[in-house]
Formats: sequence, C-alpha cells, structure tokens
Amino acid sequence: MKRNRRNRNYKVKLTNVKGGTKVVSDADLGIKQIEGAKLRALNAREKWHYRLRSGVYVISVGPGKMAKAGVSAGEVITKINGSPVDSPEDIEKIIQSNPAQVTIKTYDLRGY
Repeated sequence: MKRNRRNRNYKVKLTNVKGGTKVVSDADLGIKQIEGAKLRALNAREKWHYRLRSGVYVISVGPGKMAKAGVSAGEVITKINGSPVDSPEDIEKIIQSNPAQVTIKTYDLRGY
C-alpha cells in the first residue's frame, strides 16, 4: 500500500465465514441447488429474528420451476404443500413426492 509517497506493507489474514482459512464450497455451507434456486436453511438466530418457526432462505433463482412459481431471491420458503420446511432436503423430498402439484408459501425478507 502506498501512503504519503511511501510504500507500507501490511499482513492481512483472510478468513472464511466459518472463521478458518480454507476455501469453502456451497456444500460446506449447506447450500443446495433445487429446481433452479440456490437454497440454504435458516439458522436458529435468523428464525428468532424474523419470528419464523421454519424456513429455507432463497439465495438466488435462475431458470427453473422455482422461477416459474414466482419465488424470488431474498425470500424464505416456509411451507410447501402445507408442510413446514427447515432444509433444502425437506423441499426436495416434498417436490419429489408430488411433482405435479406444489404450493409454496414464502416470507419476503427484502423489506424487513
């Protein structure tokens, strides 16, 4: 870094979201791609903060069934077909058991 026409060196330690220095993947963070959407489970603190009993956070939405259903990034999927969901795996199981008819209930965090 150059400041006042002098070069200065600084040691910086970069850490990941888990506090370590290893590169983490989506799988390490519990992120899963389902029907065109990147999803992750809400942790207990997030559920408490938003006053939710269950939920899966929508990180991003690309082409696929989730986009066609109107699901957007920044929302939390709280129920599918009336059943509470707490993980991307819960969503996957429900969709696989009844792929023809799926009703999704969401909570929008973007305006919170």
